[in-house]
Amino acid sequence: MCNMPSVPIMASPGAPRKRRVPGRKRRRPSIPNGDDESHRTPSLVSPKPVSLENVVHCSVDKLCEARRVVGQIQEFQRLEAEGVIFLLPNRAEEEERREEEKWDRANRKRRRKVELEEANRRRRDGGDIGETEAVMGLKRTTATMLAHAGFEGG
Repeated sequence: MCNMPSVPIMASPGAPRKRRVPGRKRRRPSIPNGDDESHRTPSLVSPKPVSLENVVHCSVDKLCEARRVVGQIQEFQRLEAEGVIFLLPNRAEEEERREEEKWDRANRKRRRKVELEEANRRRRDGGDIGETEAVMGLKRTTATMLAHAGFEGG
């Protein structure tokens, strides 16, 4: 009863106007023990379907790039140990290598597209792809990945 007026008055039809005070940006306090419920790590399971073959090809590309970088580093270290003076890389060779990689990527993409169209045609004509064909595809991509990693099986 302490907030009620002593004499009843008619309420105004509209809401009282309030001046908006711009708020400061609030920094979230850092939580030392990591018990922050609002920031969760993203799910490891993608909501979209993921093609195993595309994942393998992407991994092979990353592996090739990493092996190339490691090779360059080892070559620089070897030359440095021999006392060779380093020269800047030739721009023309770098552009040529980039063009070759671009062409290789386009070629791999074209081959994957042709394989996908062929698999779709087989699915339309005779049902699903057989288990043996799926196993052979996985074996082929695994062998490719191992070959790029430098494994020479015998």
